[in-house]
Amino acid sequence: MNIYLMGRRSNKTPFYYSTYKKLLKRFFIFCSKPEQADVLVFATSADFSSCAEIIFRCKSLNSRLHIVVVSEEPYWDTLWGGDFSKRHQQVEIEGETVRYTYLNHSSSNLFAFDKIPYFITTENHFFTRYALLFSRNTLLNASDIKKRWASYQYHYAAMAQYRKSENHNESWDEIGVYGLSDLRTRLTEAMLSNKSFVMGKGWPDSQVRQSLADWHLDKLTCLDQKSRFISALENTHQINYISEKIIDAYALLSVPVYFASELHRIHQIVPPSSFINMYAEDVDSTIMKMQSFELQQDFINDYLQAQRDLKHLFGDVQHLENERERMCNALIKEFECLS
Repeated sequence: MNIYLMGRRSNKTPFYYSTYKKLLKRFFIFCSKPEQADVLVFATSADFSSCAEIIFRCKSLNSRLHIVVVSEEPYWDTLWGGDFSKRHQQVEIEGETVRYTYLNHSSSNLFAFDKIPYFITTENHFFTRYALLFSRNTLLNASDIKKRWASYQYHYAAMAQYRKSENHNESWDEIGVYGLSDLRTRLTEAMLSNKSFVMGKGWPDSQVRQSLADWHLDKLTCLDQKSRFISALENTHQINYISEKIIDAYALLSVPVYFASELHRIHQIVPPSSFINMYAEDVDSTIMKMQSFELQQDFINDYLQAQRDLKHLFGDVQHLENERERMCNALIKEFECLS
């Protein structure tokens, strides 16, 4: 099957990453020109308009052409996806109806991971760094954790873009999707005066982290064993959507502040009582929890268990290989079903 990646956001789809691309070449031919493709692959329908001329030209040359959105970003789905729980969609572009297949966290099983959440499988360095950090962390005991906690420079740290708007606070209760960017921003604003480290686009005296040569390594270097709490809040709650944020917080020996319903898959990775969960909480009550928080033995036991669980997860490269194979097989199956 011949495919072509389209749109300026096409770097946010599994077909883009070299780790996946070399595996997917067993089934897909990555064309050098869109006119050669059987399928035009986008990361979001928001890129359709800017690519309209190419879409129409390709459709005129190939009446069986398929257009597929493979979206790894639930945040983009909530902004531009319409009814993103439906896989068969259509949109009007320049007066013409364009039909497409929409594959995302809510409309497909592509991102229903077995052991390792999808985003962490897109680059090898995530796995390598976590393997080293969790091997280090599991050498510590309760006394070590308490000593480090007492010496930390920051009470709270956050690395995320400033997004404060009711538009980032919408919810889709029937499918368990909630916008969290506004909540995340309000929490960080409220914590600015509490010995906090904050970085991200839109915050004063901050930089755009994605412009760095290695934004992930920069985060690990900046915050390793330096902050008692780290905001691990995603931009969007979806039960299978887990980025690097909460894994980073554990790796850095901080307590994650997260948002997870009872169905969220993070509960299958770490003990639910090993992080602060904002689900069913508001900003004020969460701040009170952080301000009054003490390292009780029960919490430390669960936190150390989380470290052991994560060491096991990232201690076997077969988990990574299996997860990538699962994603590739799921993509192949979805594309075989195009009609």
